[in-house]
Amino acid sequence: MTLSRSQSIRRPPAVGFSRRTPQLLPMVASLSPPVLASLVVVAFLAGVGNTGIGVGGVFVTAALYAFTDLPSEAVAGTALATFAATGALGSYSYVRSGELRGGGRRLAALLGVGSGVGVLGGVLLNDWLPTATVETLFGAAVAVVGGVVAYRELVGLPSVVEVDPETATGRASFVAIGAVVGLVSGLLGIGGLAAVVPALVLLGVPLLVAIGVGQVVSGLLSFVGAAGFALRGAVEPALVLAVGLPELAGAALGWRVAHVLPERPLSLALSVALVLSGAYVLFG
Repeated sequence: MTLSRSQSIRRPPAVGFSRRTPQLLPMVASLSPPVLASLVVVAFLAGVGNTGIGVGGVFVTAALYAFTDLPSEAVAGTALATFAATGALGSYSYVRSGELRGGGRRLAALLGVGSGVGVLGGVLLNDWLPTATVETLFGAAVAVVGGVVAYRELVGLPSVVEVDPETATGRASFVAIGAVVGLVSGLLGIGGLAAVVPALVLLGVPLLVAIGVGQVVSGLLSFVGAAGFALRGAVEPALVLAVGLPELAGAALGWRVAHVLPERPLSLALSVALVLSGAYVLFG
């Protein structure tokens, strides 16, 4: 199983999910209790990861593929709709705690501009571009970055490169990073945190600021991406609620966890989550 839109993927009907059910409640009720419980648990933990370490949404996408028979565009649209909600809550939380003021707000604006444009291209490409190569490159990159983050934290290496958002070159660089993140997010149906947060950490941005900026970028590009899929009928409202509510609860807890634990264990947890995310995209 991969995130691919390939029509060769077939999932067993035993899951009990039918996209033809017109009513919202019967649609969720058609999921067996163990399946629904699994989705809720994964969504809650993903929410904790999203705001606690900056990675988690990819596991929601993985769960929707594993536990439902939705086609790839419906998985992407539904997942992005939940990420839009958790991104909004995470953004509000990190504004409250101060990470999204001053320099953090500037970074969020630059990355947001780029990602908002990039995600539209990703949604359009989802229709006709084979995504296997993109998945492979993205999964490998995420796993490698996770290893680099862990190595830097354990060895104590400095930032890979310093990019100053006050310069024209720096601003253009952050907009470009946002565009790439948005493109991949719209194409694969992921929220973008797995790319934004480690990229900022490697560029010398403090972890909590990077996570806060990632909330804004993820919320924005997820909203735009979900809207694009919704216009094509590729968002399942009942599943958005069933998955999104526990994900929001987890996000509220994750923000508190991020402000209690020291930065080093958070960074190491981020690296582990990145490696697992990359491994899923490559081999899941």
